[in-house]
Amino acid sequence: MVVATAIDVATAADRARFPADRARFPADRARFPADRARFPADRAQICADRARRGLAKWWFIIGTLLRGRMDARCGHRCDVR
Repeated sequence: MVVATAIDVATAADRARFPADRARFPADRARFPADRARFPADRAQICADRARRGLAKWWFIIGTLLRGRMDARCGHRCDVR
């Protein structure tokens, strides 16, 4: 005996209700080849920006700890010298 849960029933109803959307997806993908070709370059730039920001953040934290302006335990700027 197979028991269908409410989620299974809702999923089946959604699948039956949206055949036009499912048929549209391949056409949408085919419409944007220039965007798909640009993604690797954009991703490389985003990764470089993240690495640069991450490095700057760590240099700021190390510098403030060395100057004694940030408590190593709480991570707040305490101005304790």
